[in-house]
Amino acid sequence: MIATTCEMQAAAVRRVTAKRSVVAVVCFTVVVTTISAAKVPAFEAASVAQAVDGGQPAAAFSVVSVRPTAPSSTEQRGIRPIGAGGRFRAVGMTLRDLIRVAYGSQAALLPSQIVGGPKWAESAAFDIETGVDDTAATGGQMTTERLFAMLRTLLSDSFKLRLHSEARELPIYELVLARQGRLGGTLMPTTTPCVSVTSGAASNAAAGVPLCGFRRVSPTNLAGTGVTMELLAGVLASVPDVGRPVRDRTGLKGGFDLDVTFAPLAAVGQPAVGPTAPDGAPQLFTALQEQLGLRLQNSRGLVDVFVIDSAEIPPSN
Repeated sequence: MIATTCEMQAAAVRRVTAKRSVVAVVCFTVVVTTISAAKVPAFEAASVAQAVDGGQPAAAFSVVSVRPTAPSSTEQRGIRPIGAGGRFRAVGMTLRDLIRVAYGSQAALLPSQIVGGPKWAESAAFDIETGVDDTAATGGQMTTERLFAMLRTLLSDSFKLRLHSEARELPIYELVLARQGRLGGTLMPTTTPCVSVTSGAASNAAAGVPLCGFRRVSPTNLAGTGVTMELLAGVLASVPDVGRPVRDRTGLKGGFDLDVTFAPLAAVGQPAVGPTAPDGAPQLFTALQEQLGLRLQNSRGLVDVFVIDSAEIPPSN
């Protein structure tokens, strides 16, 4: 399924994947640390949070409600922008969807980076709502690291999730400058103030302050404000024309405004699906060079693959 356009001000960005559309939290600008080792023993999902927090007890939401998504539901699937006080809400998400977000960095993991587990983990959909986070409620900052650590704790507690990580050498792309010292015409350092989803997104959006990250991810266009190169690399990885992990090797720091239009590749022997690009639009790899001054080059590298050892369907509450 090819994802449709989704505005950041209304919801988190929709990830474009070859198999499934997932609304992912890709607008964050802080990288979450993930396990990266040749192989580690199976661990509770919450244990990564303890590692990130220096051995402190895993961060957790105060109240958690997990229910199967109603078959009649027509609400858009995905993770909503963080509400007042750190409220978290996800609609129609499978366990694999949630793992991809909780263990990703600036963008969700690729579907191929989650393996194993029961069949229901990729088919059964759930709606999740949480209570106010104590840190956010008392005026503390809800960081991206804390939010993802809390989501990992939720997966451990509610789904009894156990998994382990393996670093496998796989084909990847490296995102590099096409011409040293020169950017494309539609890639420029951000000059407009923007805020992350975790920094009072609701109140800032109401005041007209845009959220940092992508405002549009469609089969023919990527556009955003305050986008880091690491975030761009993560989103590019999910585009069907790319379909493999992308590592940022541009050396560009900070946020950038960008807009790139391209013609998606159609499956062999099949017509293109979804919105069509303007006549004459180049394919993605060419568009990156011509419009952004960036290039994807073939390489190989270690990629974290998360193996689901066991999980349980949570009781409705």
